[in-house]
Order: sequence, then C-alpha cells, then structure tokens
Amino acid sequence: MTLPLLRVATLLMLAAALAPVAGQQTTDAEKDLRADFKKAMISKDAGNRAAAVSVYDAATRELPEELGAIRLVARTLASALDDDSPDVSAAAVAALSWGRDPETVIEELGGALKTWRKTLEKTATRRDSESRDQYRGTLQAYAAACAALGNYKDDRAVKALEDQLKKLRPAGVLENIAGGLLTPLAGGLLALGSERAVESVVKACATFPAATFGGTSDRERSRLGMSNALHRTLEQFSLGLEIPPPEFSQNYQQDWSKWLKANKDRFEEKLGKLETPPGPPSMGMSADRRPSAKPERP
Repeated sequence: MTLPLLRVATLLMLAAALAPVAGQQTTDAEKDLRADFKKAMISKDAGNRAAAVSVYDAATRELPEELGAIRLVARTLASALDDDSPDVSAAAVAALSWGRDPETVIEELGGALKTWRKTLEKTATRRDSESRDQYRGTLQAYAAACAALGNYKDDRAVKALEDQLKKLRPAGVLENIAGGLLTPLAGGLLALGSERAVESVVKACATFPAATFGGTSDRERSRLGMSNALHRTLEQFSLGLEIPPPEFSQNYQQDWSKWLKANKDRFEEKLGKLETPPGPPSMGMSADRRPSAKPERP
C-alpha cells in the first residue's frame, strides 16, 4: 500500500470517529480525504488507484450525510471515470451507484457512457490481448454504469440511457458491440420504470427483430440472440410486476407493443427531477422494489 493510500485508510477511521460531530472538524476531514485521494491517484499502479477510489468512497460515507452527498464528493469520485484502467473506472461507478448527488452522478455517468462506447467501437474487432482486455473491462464498466443510472429515478437518467439505446443497430460497425450493450441498457431503463423508459425498450424490439428465426448463418444466429436477450429482459421485468409476458416469436415486437398498450397505466408518465440521493440499488425485478411503478388499480 502506498503512503498516500495508507494515509487515506487512516483518515477512514478518523472520518468514522468524527461522524457524530458537526461543523469544522468534519469539513476538514473531508478536505483531508480528498487531498490524499488525489495523491493516491497519481500512482502508476491501477490496483492502488482502484483501492484509493474504494477507500475514499467508504470514508466519505462515514461523514455526516450532508457532507457525503455533496456535489464536490461526487465530482471527486467521478474524476476516476476517466482513468485509463477499466478497473479504476468500475470502482468509481460502484462508488457513484447510490447515495451521491443525483445531478452530478447522472451527468457524469451519462458522459462516461458516451466515452466508453467510443472505446468499445475502437477495440471490438481488435485481436491483440491488450485491446481485448480493454474491451472486456470497458464493457463491464459500461454495464455497471447502466445499472447505477437505473438506481437514480430521474427523467435525466432515462434520457441518458435512451439516447444510447436508440443508437444501437444490429448491423455494420455497431453490430460488434450491440450484443454486449443491449441488455445493460434495457435493464437500466426498465429499472427506472417510467412509461417513457419502458416504451423505449419496447420500441427497441423493432430495431432488433426476430425475423431470422431458423437462420443458419453466424450473423443470423447472432441477431436472433440479440432479440431473444431483449425479450428475456422484458420478460423478467413483466414477471416482476406480476404481469404475464408474451411468448418469444417472430412477432415479439408486436406482442410487446400490445403488452405495453394494455399495461401503460402501470407506469408513471414522468419521474421528474430526483433531489435526494438514493439508497443502495435493490436486487431483482419484483414490483414492490420499483417505486416508479404505479400500484394496481382496484
């Protein structure tokens, strides 16, 4: 452990001790944590940098809530999203996935998705080991960011994910990355659960049709796999809401459109602007864990 990182770990204990105390002491503790975080991030070792993100994340959560959730803390964590190492970026995503300033998180993660998508497009077809590692790591960070945005019930999060989903295509250069991005994007939108979010996923079924049923070429099987993955994601969402889903078929896009029309009143039209940082993301797809879903009408 490098000296700056060791000092950050020490400050973690200090932050815990100061947590019940309001005022200048806790403010100074946050400043010290931030200063040592920045020193630790200079390390050439990606493992040390990822550890620094995790330690700063844990330490700031020990501070009083009004300090741990301030925009400055979120921006400090978000600075690690641009790290050359996907492991460091992934640590930053985990730190931002709950309890942080909503506006900052949505803005920073939305920007990261755009940047990482370009990286994925560049490395998707390269065969050298460094590019393959970069592709896999970036894909994992991208998927984690989609899930994190799904925890911030805000129309701006819907737009960030929707913009990415609309640009996916099962052909051309994007075909190389569509299979890896489709499910995380759809999952994040369905976790948000607004009418617009659900509708954008259902509309994606038309972009990824199941018209290649019975196809034998690698490309046909790949495209069918994408449509099947999209269907399964919607299916799990529907079952979580205790609504019978349609079967997967060549007409699955029409069937899901009918499903949405029949159940549209189950979803909030708009989420609005989230003001309070959310708690840890819930696991699973059950309806009772989806605050944006309307209760069933009597």
